[in-house]
Amino acid sequence: MKSARTRKLGNLSALALVLAVALGGFLGLASDAGAQSRFGCSALDAAHVPSIDGLDGYFFRISPDLANHNSMTDEVVAEVAAISAAMSARGTELIFVPLATKAQVLPAKLGPEAEKYVYDADLAATIYDAQRVRLSAAGVAVVDARRAFLASDDAHRAFFKTDPRLTNDGLRILAKAIADLRLDWPLAGGKGYVTTRGEPVVLDSIAHDVLQLSCLSELPSVETADYKTVAQSADDALDAPPRVVFAGPSEIVDASLNFDGFLSEVSGERVDLWLAKSSFSALTAYLTSEKYRQSPPEVLIWAVPVWENLALGGDQPFREAVAAIEDVCVSDLDAEVAGPDRLRVALGEATFNDAQTLMIENAGAAGGHAVFNFVGMDGQMRSRTVVRPADVARSGRFYMPLTGLWDAGVSHVDIETPLTESALPVVALCRGAAG
Repeated sequence: MKSARTRKLGNLSALALVLAVALGGFLGLASDAGAQSRFGCSALDAAHVPSIDGLDGYFFRISPDLANHNSMTDEVVAEVAAISAAMSARGTELIFVPLATKAQVLPAKLGPEAEKYVYDADLAATIYDAQRVRLSAAGVAVVDARRAFLASDDAHRAFFKTDPRLTNDGLRILAKAIADLRLDWPLAGGKGYVTTRGEPVVLDSIAHDVLQLSCLSELPSVETADYKTVAQSADDALDAPPRVVFAGPSEIVDASLNFDGFLSEVSGERVDLWLAKSSFSALTAYLTSEKYRQSPPEVLIWAVPVWENLALGGDQPFREAVAAIEDVCVSDLDAEVAGPDRLRVALGEATFNDAQTLMIENAGAAGGHAVFNFVGMDGQMRSRTVVRPADVARSGRFYMPLTGLWDAGVSHVDIETPLTESALPVVALCRGAAG
């Protein structure tokens, strides 16, 4: 029979063995993690922005970078083509830029961890090309941004390693890709611009800081070469309307970098940038602005990330864009105040159909939204809202398609919008070029 002391020693030995096994397993896991991440990163898939640690210090977001399928529906392709055709009728060429994902531009930097998410670089590239071909077949001028990046010697510097934005080097590649689609650039009569390279610059980056929370070692900074672009001669037309305008996502194109300069250099003209978190918001903000209304540009470049779903808002954003482009709205609707910040417009006697659009112009109080409360002949109500995000310029101009209402007609619409003591907003029926 074993003594109490022997049993105690045996228990201690067993405990020591368990601890040793557990410690060995922990060290093994730590070793595996260290082998996979040179920065000691862990649980990146559960981070605030789920990501993977690629090769050579590059990080990729699981969504959208590792999505194989980013495709437009046939309906969206047709709507983009309608916007392009409407612009062409007013003398503006639309250039559509489908922005490739970071993984599509840098497939060699993904590393083995991408395999966990069944990412197929060839499939993603094929779907990107198919979307571009379908848009082109519909009559839209499309830039092959993916191939432009892959063909560049600076492709490895196109994106920040720890941030989803394009670097200045990447923006310069993109500007050249857009210019390659134009045979008349630099534009005749342009001022001409020249770009010089400066010292490196480091950007503030929430994306970098969020990643750093999951990593032990310091991650690569969000650093890029600085560039400056200036006119070759005195620019005496700074107040003149721009002949070239770019609308696109601030998530990819940072306004503090030199993209407008690169575009000015390749086009020969000063270029205006309209940026917002949503590419559609950026386009709408420009098309509903007084700048566009007074003087449409010769070229409008619209950059849309392939993962942005342009169909989320239904037909309203597309119909709003086309109505703003055509600008054939007639101020033939009477409006009266129906309450605080509430305007009533009688529609019972108005002649309209669902191919037309209602427009309110409230320049006196350019708010961020307008709510359209349609009331049927039997008192039923349907409400729809148009919102302008905080990161875009607001003109107070909103458009609402007259679709999905009642066969029996509409009694009136109450529009919720800020009202001032000055003149009431203008409400008009936009009949469209074919209306």
